[in-house]
Amino acid sequence: AADTSHRDVERASQITIGTKPGEVGEASAKVFETVHQYNGIVLNSSTQNGSGTQAEASFELLIPSGKVGDAMAAFSRIGEVVNRHETTNDITAPTVGASERLQDSEARIEGLLAQLAEATTDSEREVVEAELAAERRHAANLKSKLSNLHRRANLSHVSLRIVSGKGAVSPGGGGEDEGWGIG
Repeated sequence: AADTSHRDVERASQITIGTKPGEVGEASAKVFETVHQYNGIVLNSSTQNGSGTQAEASFELLIPSGKVGDAMAAFSRIGEVVNRHETTNDITAPTVGASERLQDSEARIEGLLAQLAEATTDSEREVVEAELAAERRHAANLKSKLSNLHRRANLSHVSLRIVSGKGAVSPGGGGEDEGWGIG
């Protein structure tokens, strides 16, 4: 029976941070520092310095799942949090299933190797070798799926945006023409 006390959970987060246009570059540098601090990975990043009133940056990150809460708190201190969303997805069942199928496949490979050692004719060997090759491909595919599931549980995907311009920071946080009002 599978040990269900351990759960494999995939986590994903989205955060949008507001700042002044002139501070987007500095905020982006703080994002890189935070990712490094928490042993994360920057999958891709893009920074657009606008013409005076608008600039933005976007990042796709992988952060170790055990550190994602602390990293999100650090990201939240970079500027004003405009939007934050976090999701979880329990992937225990597919992980356990893939692991069990891999164990079965590895046992089948061992059995086929024993059959190959006992084969007495070339035609018997060819049949067993063909089955063995197919089972090894199947096992490799299962290992890849299991590795992907473990990576999804161990590394959380974070989408981070830094926005600027009117409404990106609270009243008093922006320039004179960036305050909140009816207009």
